[in-house]
Amino acid sequence: MKCSTLLRWGTIILITIACNGGWATTPVVGAQAGTWHVATNGSDTTGDGAAANPFATIQQGIDAASQGDTVLVHPGIYKENVNFRGKNITVGSLFVTTGDQDYILQTIIDGKRNDHVVTFASGEAATARLSGFTISNGYAHGTPAPASSGGGIFCLNSNPTLTRLKVSSNEAVDEGGGLYFAMCSPTVQDVVITNNLAGGGGGGIRYSYGSVSLENVMVADNSARSDGAGIQFYHAEGTIENALIADNSGGAKGGGLSFDGCSPTFINVTVAGNWTSGQGGGLNVSFMSQPTLVNSIVWGNAPEQIYFDTDWPGQAVTIKYSDIQGAAAGIVTNGHGPVYWGRGNIATAPRFVNAGLGNYHLANGGPGINAGTAAGAPRTDIEGNPRPSPAGSHPDMGAYENPLGRPHPGHHHDR
Repeated sequence: MKCSTLLRWGTIILITIACNGGWATTPVVGAQAGTWHVATNGSDTTGDGAAANPFATIQQGIDAASQGDTVLVHPGIYKENVNFRGKNITVGSLFVTTGDQDYILQTIIDGKRNDHVVTFASGEAATARLSGFTISNGYAHGTPAPASSGGGIFCLNSNPTLTRLKVSSNEAVDEGGGLYFAMCSPTVQDVVITNNLAGGGGGGIRYSYGSVSLENVMVADNSARSDGAGIQFYHAEGTIENALIADNSGGAKGGGLSFDGCSPTFINVTVAGNWTSGQGGGLNVSFMSQPTLVNSIVWGNAPEQIYFDTDWPGQAVTIKYSDIQGAAAGIVTNGHGPVYWGRGNIATAPRFVNAGLGNYHLANGGPGINAGTAAGAPRTDIEGNPRPSPAGSHPDMGAYENPLGRPHPGHHHDR
């Protein structure tokens, strides 16, 4: 499949789902300086990491690499559990050299349901990069905690950069079925997180004690038996831009998002079609949490769109230029609060193209088109399309930009 952006094929995948029911003991030399090749027809015994004589496993490439090197992984399925071991290197599929996004689906790291698929737990920095893979079949079940968290990607006291990934079909006994971050400040861009399961909280992602940077991310069809089926935020701050949080299902607080002691900012985010058997189908806001929503859509979640937990005090939410089902009156505060209902908000059905099939683009003529604010808005949407579109119009609400906005004469809309 050939597509212009990762998030487009991510949407197609979700539609299809909806329709069809050891350190090297001696130095390894011989590879082209700085680049170590890995291929399914390679050898960890006779290979030297050269393009013509690759290693067979990604871990062998990592163990051979020096700081700043690249481990270039050729297409295929690699059944292993990978650990960066403190190395600030790039591990990538051929996507990183060609820009061909087909390699993301063709280059799979399969965790064999043995452990975390990929581990960052030795103080890796932002120059530790993972890019261009499908991460699947991880099963975090070790002891002691948090070894039982992070089925797909496990990150502890590290700040890696994760780009152009599909994290799918992973499981954690405890938290973070897809991704687990604790005391980390990672960068996560252009990632699809789908069909992951957590026995605790954070079916898609669990963030705790760090700073969040999420951009162009789809978190959909994940499950958690506890809080935050899509994303669970626990004492974590940061910014989330251009995100779709949709069709996740939970067993306690927050079908889409749950917050405990944190106040992240969401800009151009769509939270839709999420469900929980507890409270807060869209957002559950607990213990001193005060999230901010700008240019966002919260619609079609059950049982409530936004719910303030009754167990703890100090909750608030700030909402501006957003489409919230039920408006301010529909936010269940349980006597907590306040709700800062800013300007530019609406409460009109957003007219998604086909929410039943996971297509949360705005249909032509939808009320969220040209209804956002340019202040702080990203310059592109979740698919890389220009925002606003056309130039001179206002940004749309939600993750996706419709090209049929109307140019404006510079009136007071963004002031």
